[in-house]
Amino acid sequence: MDNKLRAILAQAIDVEAHELTDESSPDTMPEWDSFAHLNMVASIEKEYGISLTLDEVIEMQSLPKIKEVIARKL
Repeated sequence: MDNKLRAILAQAIDVEAHELTDESSPDTMPEWDSFAHLNMVASIEKEYGISLTLDEVIEMQSLPKIKEVIARKL
């Protein structure tokens, strides 16, 4: 999941996949704004065939948290 997820997030945030680390968050990456976050959520839902709740979307503020939310849905 890790490489695929990094590619999805990188495209949504408009950065290179290697720039994303477990410490990446909206606080550490100016590109990760609210619009990029919504693009990321839409891409994740489409790619993994899941639907995310508002609480889950809000929870997804780092790569480890995003992985955790997706794992709970699969």
